[in-house]
Amino acid sequence: MLRTKMLLTAAAAAVWSGSAPAQGATLEQDAIDFGSLETARSIDLSPDGTKIVYVGPGPGSTQLAYVADLASGQSKPILRTTDIADKLRWCAFVANTRLICQYAANRPFDQTVIGVRRTVALNTDGSGVQQIGNVNAVQFDGMVIDWLPDDDRNVLMIRGGSVERVDTQTLKSNRVETLRTPGLVLTDGRGHVRLMGIAQMVTDGTYSTGKFKYNYRTADSRDWKPLTESYVDAEDFQPLAIDSATNSAYVKRRVDGRAVIEVIKQARDYSFDFYHWKKAFVLKKHYLVHTKKQCSRCGIPLQYRA
Repeated sequence: MLRTKMLLTAAAAAVWSGSAPAQGATLEQDAIDFGSLETARSIDLSPDGTKIVYVGPGPGSTQLAYVADLASGQSKPILRTTDIADKLRWCAFVANTRLICQYAANRPFDQTVIGVRRTVALNTDGSGVQQIGNVNAVQFDGMVIDWLPDDDRNVLMIRGGSVERVDTQTLKSNRVETLRTPGLVLTDGRGHVRLMGIAQMVTDGTYSTGKFKYNYRTADSRDWKPLTESYVDAEDFQPLAIDSATNSAYVKRRVDGRAVIEVIKQARDYSFDFYHWKKAFVLKKHYLVHTKKQCSRCGIPLQYRA
């Protein structure tokens, strides 16, 4: 791990060496530097730790995606924008030899100009460029919501009105979830959709009020349960991430006028499960400690104190 970090630093130094300010730079040179594009951004490390991909400046106002070898510090451009108005937003590794990049542009549409985003997959040598977003989209063709770290071909994407598992090489896809309205979708990082936000729509159903009602599901169920009882504003309640290891959700909430990060654990799930088990007269089947003489996990005798 230390060696990887040292190589990353060395590669970054080699890549960025051209942007170091000269001693005693003139006002004219400062103006030139101020107007220049940043040297590198949106950096991502390959799964095997041997390469990085980043977005940097090209000739004129164009932008390039580079892949740098961390051992040698050599960078190779693999993708470029073709228009002054186009911008490479980011690139990231799906596998050691496969990338996903997204670019943004402004395009004329229906007597106006709109912003569009397109998502493409390509090999680390720049070959095999394919659009993996929704090809029928007018503005935004999709969003990667889970990189599936144990899978070197597929990602989970929101495309149109559904969550789909997309093969970045063959472009084959499978629908995982249907979305009722545009809104936040969070997975556990292992391909399971665990939390979904439902947008509150105005009367005609065309626009959202900006508030959402959030539902979640437990790790072993496909049924949705309410996380919020009503529609809430993002400033008051905003889910951030799901931790599959602890089966917890991280949320940002407003408490006493300040934003705080809280962890919502499985305890809420158990309260609902307890209610349903008791109602179905099957509560005793789920006892783990109560009335038991030894621990079901480690076999140690249980001792009760009055």
